[in-house]
Amino acid sequence: MPDSHRRLPYRADVDGLRAIAVIAVVVYHAFPGALRAGFTGVDVFFVISGYLISSLIWRGLADGKFSLLTFYGRRVLRLFPALLVVLAACLVAGWWLLAPGGYERLGRDTAAAAVYLSNFVFWRESGYFAPAASARPLTHLWSLAVEEQFYVLYPWLLIATFRRRRATVVLLLSLLAGSFAVSVVILRIDPAQAFYLLPSRFWELLAGGLLAYAQINVWKQPSRRVANVVSLCGLALLPLAFLRPHSSDFPGWWALAPVAAAVLLVGGGPEAMLNRLVLARRPLVFVGRISYPLYLWHFPMLSFARARYGTLSTGAALVVVALSFVLAYLTFQFIEVPLRSHVRRVSWKPVPVLIVLMLALGGGGLVVDESGGAPSRLPLLMRKLTGFTYDYKPVYREGTCFLRNDQDATAFTSSCVEPGTKPLLFLWGDSHAADLYPGLKALETSRRFRIAEFTASSCPPFVHYSPPNRPFCEALNQAVIQKLRALHPREVLLSAAWERYNDKTPLIHTVELLRRLHVPSIVLVGPGPDWPQGLPQVLYNTYQERNALPTRIRRGLSDRPPKIDVKMHALARRLRIPYVAPLAVLCNADGCLARTGAGGNEITVWDTAHFTRAGSVLLARSAERALLSGIGG
Repeated sequence: MPDSHRRLPYRADVDGLRAIAVIAVVVYHAFPGALRAGFTGVDVFFVISGYLISSLIWRGLADGKFSLLTFYGRRVLRLFPALLVVLAACLVAGWWLLAPGGYERLGRDTAAAAVYLSNFVFWRESGYFAPAASARPLTHLWSLAVEEQFYVLYPWLLIATFRRRRATVVLLLSLLAGSFAVSVVILRIDPAQAFYLLPSRFWELLAGGLLAYAQINVWKQPSRRVANVVSLCGLALLPLAFLRPHSSDFPGWWALAPVAAAVLLVGGGPEAMLNRLVLARRPLVFVGRISYPLYLWHFPMLSFARARYGTLSTGAALVVVALSFVLAYLTFQFIEVPLRSHVRRVSWKPVPVLIVLMLALGGGGLVVDESGGAPSRLPLLMRKLTGFTYDYKPVYREGTCFLRNDQDATAFTSSCVEPGTKPLLFLWGDSHAADLYPGLKALETSRRFRIAEFTASSCPPFVHYSPPNRPFCEALNQAVIQKLRALHPREVLLSAAWERYNDKTPLIHTVELLRRLHVPSIVLVGPGPDWPQGLPQVLYNTYQERNALPTRIRRGLSDRPPKIDVKMHALARRLRIPYVAPLAVLCNADGCLARTGAGGNEITVWDTAHFTRAGSVLLARSAERALLSGIGG
C-alpha cells in the first residue's frame, strides 16, 4: 500500500529534547531523591507526541491524502514491536523472579498494556494498600496508554473541523482549557485519577498540537532572535519542571512548567542557538533515538532488580541503568530499524501479525492473572505463605470502623463501639492502628475489656492534621474527640505509621488533650518490622536461594523502623506514657518473625508492614501486658 502521508522534516533537536525527558525519568526511577520531579519528563513526551502527531495529520489533510487506516497502521508498526519484546521478557522474568502475588499483578498489567488500558488499571488499584509503583514492573506503561487513547480520539476531531480553521482553533482551545480545569479540580478530589487518566492529561498533548497548528498556519518561521529567546525561556523552565513538584501535587498547576518548557523548546525551532548547539548534539540525539525502548526497558529492569535484591546501591542502580541502555540500543538496532522501511511505505503485512501477537500476549497475561500468579510452581507451604491475596477489609473492618480516603466521619457505625459495661479500650490511628484490632479482639477471651475502633487510612491520631490527600482527616479526628468525650474510655491506644509524619508536635497536642479529658491511660505503639519489597516477595527470594524457610528473616528489612522506634520511645518517656515496641517483641539478632501458626504456615505481614490476623494476634499475645497496661486484670 503506498504511503499517503508526507514525511515530516527530521528535527535532531526534538530527539535531543526526547533525550533530556527520558534521562530525567530514568534518573527519577533509578535514584530516588536525586531528581525530585524527574517524572515530569513524561509530560515533555506528551507535548512532543502531540506536536508530531498533529503535524503529521495536518500535513496529510492539507495534501488531501490523510488516511485513518494508514495513521493507525503506522502507530502499530511504530509502537508494537518493542513493546511486544519487553512485555514477553517481563512475563518470562516474572516466572522466576516474582512471588505469586507479584506475578499475578504482572499478568494483569500485561493484559492491560496489550490493549493500552494500563492507566485505568493503575488508577483503580491506586488505593492506600496498593503495592508500591516500583514493585510493579509495568507501572510506567500508563503513559503509553494515555497517548494511545489520545491517538484514538484526536484524528477524528481534526478531520471534523479541518476545513473550518476558526472552528478548529476554538475547539482545541476549549478542550485544552477544559482538560486543564479538570486536571486542577480532580487533583483535589482524586489525585490518582488526575495523574493517570486522559481527561486531565489531554491538554498536555493538545499543547503540542496547537504549537503544530501555529507553526503550519500562523507562525511559520520566527526570526533567529525570537527563536533564541523562546528556546532559552524553555530552558529556564526545565529546572522548575524537574525539581519543584511532588507527585501528590501533580499534574494540576505544576504541570504548566514542563508543558510550557517543552512547547517553548520545540517552538524555538531547529535554528535556535540552544537547539542547534545543545539539543542537536550527537550524544543527545542518539539517546533521543533510543528513548522509546529505553523508556520501556529501564523501569522493569529496576523493578525486577529491587524485587530480587531490595534497595539498590548507587553502583547497582548504575549497572541496571547501563544494562537498560544496552537493551534499548539492541531493540532499536535489531527490531525498530528493520521495521522503519515498513513504516515509511506502510507495508501492511506486519500489521495484522503484530496485532495478533499483542492480543495473544495479553491473553497470556490474563492466564497468569487468573491462575493467581502460577502458584503451582511452588511447594505447598510456599503457596500458602506467598500465593494468596490477603483480604484485609473484614479483618480491619474497612468502611465502617477503618475508613477509606474517600469517607468522612459519618461513615463510622455503631458497631465501632462494643456494647456493655466492661472497661473500654479506645483504638485510634491510621491503618497501623486498624491492624492491631484483630489481635486485641483475640485478647478479649482472656481479659475483661471491650474495644472501640476509630481508625482511618492516612489519618494519624493528631488533633490538627489536614493533608491534601486526606481532606476529611481533621474533621474526622474532631469527631473522634467527640466520641472520646462521650465514651470515657479506660485506655486510649495510639498507633500510626509514624515515619510518614515528620512533625510529632500534633501527637504531643493529642496526649495533652487526652489528659484534659481525664483519660486514665494513654499507650503509644511504635513501628513494627518493614520489608520494603513486601514480606511475601522476601520469603520467595529466601526460599529460592536457600531452599528453606527460616521463621525469622533479616533479609530485606528496612533500617527506618529501628530509628523511628528510638525517637518514639524517647517521646513516650518525655510524655510519661507507656510505650509498646513491636520491634522488641517480634525481632532479635536473627531477624523478625516472618511466619507463625502451626508449622509456621501463616505469614505475619501481608504487604510491607501491615499485620495479618495471625501477625496481629501474635503481637497482641506477646505484648499483652504492655498493650493493656491501663485495663487491669
